Amino acid sequence: MNIIDKLKDLNVSILIVSIFILALPFVINIHVYDMVMSIRYLSISILIFTLGLLQLKNDMVTDILKNPIVILLLLLFCVNIFSALYHNFTADAIVSLYRLFVLLSLTIFFANIFIKKDYLSIAKSILIFTLISLLIYFWQIYIAFTHEKDFMSSIETISATMGNKNLLASIFFLSLPFLFYVYQLSNKLWKMLVLCVLVLILCSLILIQSKAVILGLFFMSTSIILFAFKGNSKIILSFIFIIIIIISTLFITKPKIAFQFQHEIEQVIRTKNRFLEDRIVENDSRVSLYIKTIDMIKDNPLLGVG
Repeated sequence: MNIIDKLKDLNVSILIVSIFILALPFVINIHVYDMVMSIRYLSISILIFTLGLLQLKNDMVTDILKNPIVILLLLLFCVNIFSALYHNFTADAIVSLYRLFVLLSLTIFFANIFIKKDYLSIAKSILIFTLISLLIYFWQIYIAFTHEKDFMSSIETISATMGNKNLLASIFFLSLPFLFYVYQLSNKLWKMLVLCVLVLILCSLILIQSKAVILGLFFMSTSIILFAFKGNSKIILSFIFIIIIIISTLFITKPKIAFQFQHEIEQVIRTKNRFLEDRIVENDSRVSLYIKTIDMIKDNPLLGVG
């Protein structure tokens, strides 16, 4: 009865968003090559349509439309519509417009939902979503370990139901603020669940080895320490000292890590030299993409390419 009473008091929009988040790991289409993108764009379109109907019925707060972020997104969307019209609405233009529309719509709808400051339900649903994704990921790891001959190679392709492993690592990283929020405002049972999920996230990131996420974790931890203890220089110095000891210990006990780190630095330097000497190779795909993008902007500064 207590649960039923809480559901009655819960905002309908928040309930729908929470259910959507919980269902997201299971929204896949095995009959197409990209099992995730098309079906999830369809599901998020249904979510936007539903939230739109609910918020029109409940009188959406129009002050949100005056927010600078919303105004900038609206301007960006209008500019892209004009560019797409000029270039005869190509398939790429339609996809780009749709993505902007999704971002703009969700920004407006979520801002309207969160005016009541009921964040905890959403944060808890993200916690459960993260736990489900972790369980799927480690189940796939177990299957690969028991059935695949080349287990280490198979780890490279395991990503739960999130498309690729780097995206999965990014999702885990972006879930951390919500997990901390649940830990701060919930009872002991939820706190224990948060701690278990944090341990699983750490284990998964060790397996995934996403350099961007590891770097993000380092900067996040450093920022938290610096801002939380900015008046206590001893704690900050102790933190720096511990980091130096951990890194030094890793490099001494695991020479391969030090070699890999050195290799990554050398690769960055070589890429920079090739870029400066205008001799980009096939492996410099990202640099090549940036150069081509800049060239496209130079050639089409006002009307874009649709």
